Parts: sequence; structure tokens; C-alpha cells
Amino acid sequence: MVFFRFVGNCNVLCPARILCFCSWYSIAVGKESRTYVAAYIVCAIAITVVSVARRKTENAIRVARDQLEVRVHERTAELQRSNREILERERNLRRLTEAIPQQIWSADETGCIEHCNRDLIQYAGRSAEELSGEEFFDIFHPEDVGLFRQSWDAARSSGEMLEAQVRIRSAAGTYRWFLVRSIPQEDATGAIAQWYGVHIDIEEQQRAQQRMLQAHEEESRFPRTMSMAEMAALIAHELNQPLTALVTHASACRRWLRAKPINVARATAAADRMVRDSTRAGAVINRVRSLIGKADFVRQPTDVNELVADCVRLLRHDSIRRGVSVKLQLAEGLPRPGSMQYRFNRCC
Repeated sequence: MVFFRFVGNCNVLCPARILCFCSWYSIAVGKESRTYVAAYIVCAIAITVVSVARRKTENAIRVARDQLEVRVHERTAELQRSNREILERERNLRRLTEAIPQQIWSADETGCIEHCNRDLIQYAGRSAEELSGEEFFDIFHPEDVGLFRQSWDAARSSGEMLEAQVRIRSAAGTYRWFLVRSIPQEDATGAIAQWYGVHIDIEEQQRAQQRMLQAHEEESRFPRTMSMAEMAALIAHELNQPLTALVTHASACRRWLRAKPINVARATAAADRMVRDSTRAGAVINRVRSLIGKADFVRQPTDVNELVADCVRLLRHDSIRRGVSVKLQLAEGLPRPGSMQYRFNRCC
């Protein structure tokens, strides 16, 4: 049994008061109860320590929460500022595209048309909604839609630049020739994030080319029995196409090599096309030499479908100029007869 003797007036006895008021109270504890009192005091000390630690922890949590809220506010302000900067850059880009006197459009990573500038909208005579998505392809000439879609799908699959010469319908219903170029824009990971396209008017260039082709056609209307001068004109006519292509690809190769930075891939592709056109020119010379020397023609297995497609491609500008529409329906699995390449080329 525990006996207490107090100096003063105290009605309630608790562990905290035992510790706090021990200097004002005198306590007498029986020997048999000292162990219990000591345990009681130790528990009181432990509870006090835990309470103090809890208050410190709560204060630390409160401070950390306040700091976190400050950081969240700062981060939110940074994100809002970044979003405003991004929106401002987009507005500046839109204003720039509106200021450039060219027809410009943009598409997402899948190739879906998202935006067309004012010049393109005014030329086509359609609204921005009518030039978005699949409806964008309605502005192309019906004979050029398939060619453009094929080139567009190939560019999106390979991630390379698109170049195609097509006719685009104006608001008045007339068609003009345009060189359509589209360049992909990559993000930080190297994936395509956007496509940007531009239409360059080449109507006058096409007309000049048609006049030149017409002049060449008139010059080539001679009897088969020709003099040496006529034969020279025929050879020049036969060599004109591969040599013109050779000059064009050489100019492209030089342009890619002068670019900053150097576009090695496109320069290599242009050089490969130069080699191909040089081989074609050499083949023309060999065939003409065989014709003059009355040598035997070399017969080679020929894919008739490929030959017809080549002829249609070569006659594309002539058929357009004459208002002729060519549609191919070719059978598959045809035999590959031996042909004399020179005569087929003359027919084309």
C-alpha cells in the first residue's frame, strides 16, 4: 500500500503533476510500493517524451506541407507560364504562315490535315473545316488524286519529304499546276510530331514545258527514211529526256551537298538517279548504233504491264495537254515476251 504526504493543497494526483510539482510536494512511499511508483514515474516520463515527439512531428509535417504547397504553387505558375509561351509561339507561327504569300497547311503525325492558311483557303474558295481531314484531297484534280495519295502514303511511311506535281482546283473551277512539298517535324524522341506542307505555283513552268514538248513533237514528225542530219536530230531527241533528267538530278545533288547541314541521304539518292539516267542514255546510244549498223537487236523478257505503265507516264503531259484521260486496267500474270527495247521506246 502506498502512502502520500503532501505539503500544500492538491486534490488531483497525475504523473505530470508528480513530475512538475515534485519540488513543492513531499511524498512518502512504502517499501513494498516503491517498485510500482517507480514504474508509474517511468511511464509518466515516457508519455511526456512521446507527447513532445508527437508535437514536433506534427510541427514538422505542418512545415513540410506548407513548403509542398509553396512548391506546388510555384510549379503550377511555371506550367501556366510555359503554356502561355507555347500558345504565344503557336500564334506567332500562325501569323507567320498567314504573312507568307504561299499556300501552306499542316497535318498531325498521322497525316490528317489540321490547318490551312488564308491564301490556300481563298484560292480553293472553301472554309477551313472543308479543307481539314479527308476533304482536303477534294481540291486536287481527279486524275492526280491517286498519284498524290500514293506519294503522301509513301512519305508518311518512310518519314521523308514529299514532293509531287499536281493540279489544284481554284474557287473559279480552273486548275493550276503546283509543286506540293511537305516536310516532317520531329519531337525530342525523334518521332514525327507534325507535317508542314507548301504549294508552289508552277503553272507557267508547265506551260513552257508543254510548248517545248510540242516543239519537239513537231520536229520529230519526219519520214522513217532520214538523212544523217535527220538521224542526228532523232538521236538528240532520244537523248534529251535522260540528259535533262541527268542535269536535274545533278542540280538536286549539288543543292543537297551545299545544304547546311549536308543532306547525305538525298544527295546519294540524286546520285543514284544520275547513274540510272546515264545508263539509260548509254542504252539509247547503243540501240541507235545497232540500228545504223544493222546489228541484231537484243531481245529481253519484258513485263508488258510495266511497259504500258511507262508509256502512260511518258505520255502524261501530252494527254493532259490534249484533254485525254487515261485509265489502266491491266491483267496480272501475263507472259513475258522477248522484245526489242528500242522499238518499244520509239512507240512510247
